[in-house]
Amino acid sequence: MTMKKNSASKSLLLFVSLLAIASFVLAVPSGPTITYISNSTSPSSGIGSERSSDEGGTITILTLNTTQQNYGWKAYVGNVSGKLSLDDVNNWTIYDWSTSITTGEVYVSRNQTVDWFSVNCTNYTEKLAEDTFFSNNQQAEDSINVTFASTIHKPFIVAGRPIQNSSCYSTATYVNDTAQILNETTSMFQELLLSDDDGNMAYTTIMEIDQTGYDNKTHDFQLIVAETQASQIPTLYYFYVELGS
Repeated sequence: MTMKKNSASKSLLLFVSLLAIASFVLAVPSGPTITYISNSTSPSSGIGSERSSDEGGTITILTLNTTQQNYGWKAYVGNVSGKLSLDDVNNWTIYDWSTSITTGEVYVSRNQTVDWFSVNCTNYTEKLAEDTFFSNNQQAEDSINVTFASTIHKPFIVAGRPIQNSSCYSTATYVNDTAQILNETTSMFQELLLSDDDGNMAYTTIMEIDQTGYDNKTHDFQLIVAETQASQIPTLYYFYVELGS
């Protein structure tokens, strides 16, 4: 009888232990395989505008209006594919599920080791620190601070942690070459700032599957990230994807 009780106790302990592990192991964003498609910039960059018809001895009054490429930012646009998989520590798969992707997020960070379980909204100090890293004037119109000045976005979940609606610094990239009016539910390609407890920041965009993007073509995601103008070496960013949250 004692042996049976001990055996039953061990089984119960094992079950409780497995249940405890299952309760604390949550899905985290994963590093995707990146396939390069194309890269482009404005064709008018660096091209002068002619005016040679003014006669000698005249004073010409001009109003000059220009659109200049902003080299303090860069953008990433594209589509997402993938599947859900049950793997071990060596990436051996026991089963996987091909799935139609309907929801999720794309994250881009300067850091390769984001602590996803401590991620929350970037605070004001962390936002200014990111501007400082890029030697930005924190009050300039194109600073990270001012670009992400709003707090309007949808709710979502990252690594099991709920991010409440309109709680993080946010913006939204353009649709059909036009700025959007920020709205929790109707704005497309919303982008917001998240950081872990160590201050590692991640630009975060909520995926919009096969929706019209900035160029009137369909995309799953689009987002902007800061770039340095103080160096000719581009800033290295790491990409993460979380499906179905």
